[in-house]
Amino acid sequence: MNSSFYLNVNITNPGEVFAACGILELVSRVAEKGTQPTGWFESTEDKDTHFHIQGENKDGNPLTLGYIINQLKNCKITGDSESKEGPLKLEDPFNFLVDWRKPYPQNPDLKTWAGGMTIAGILEAAILTLPKTPTTDILSFKTTLEKKGESKGKKKLIPVSPSRFNVISAERTLDIGFSLNKLKNKYTQYPAVALELFALIGLQRFCPVKGLEKHDKIYNVWSTPLPVNIASLAVNQYLCGINQTSYKFTMFLIDIEGRHKSFNTARKIL
Repeated sequence: MNSSFYLNVNITNPGEVFAACGILELVSRVAEKGTQPTGWFESTEDKDTHFHIQGENKDGNPLTLGYIINQLKNCKITGDSESKEGPLKLEDPFNFLVDWRKPYPQNPDLKTWAGGMTIAGILEAAILTLPKTPTTDILSFKTTLEKKGESKGKKKLIPVSPSRFNVISAERTLDIGFSLNKLKNKYTQYPAVALELFALIGLQRFCPVKGLEKHDKIYNVWSTPLPVNIASLAVNQYLCGINQTSYKFTMFLIDIEGRHKSFNTARKIL
């Protein structure tokens, strides 16, 4: 099957995997009525592979990542802007609820931000800084994460800490030995903003399962084209007739209070 577009993905970086799933989620919500966009990994074995998406927009033209980003940049976000966990709603054309409150069982395990970080701030800043002309390396795109603010009647940009779904940024924090969030403006972070945004969305429906150890998580990648409702099952369980490979990673704590968690590199389960 030919795809409408594809992304470069490192399938041992769980943040990139769930970000790809988040893009499939958004594509499914803007696709032509009555159609089912599909997504699949070109390989389930190679570390560096492509995630393909096939779908048409409401005009019958092939969907593009640029189209999705343009819709995001013009999308209204409603809800409590001061909430740390949501819910927030991406209004038309997505009509998607971002909700990281504790009643949802997967959220306390996967939530990686704390302190003064708010889900609204992360969403707004990531959408603001997305490139208007994305490339296939969109998940590796890095820049400062900032949101709009007000200061003495003038608009300014306020730094925002990333959600830490990206393995590379987490490993750098571990090397330093404490949470970069505590340094505030003394240390400039360049997060993978598209990865952080789309993983935040993808993890709402695409959830890894718990492993044998307390902080272990397991997810599957698949090479069979699947619509979003089936793909969200394939990511955490085996499905008959679907080519899947399982990977395991560990959530770890990156400050002594145990508030700031992050994702670690995944390894294939043999």
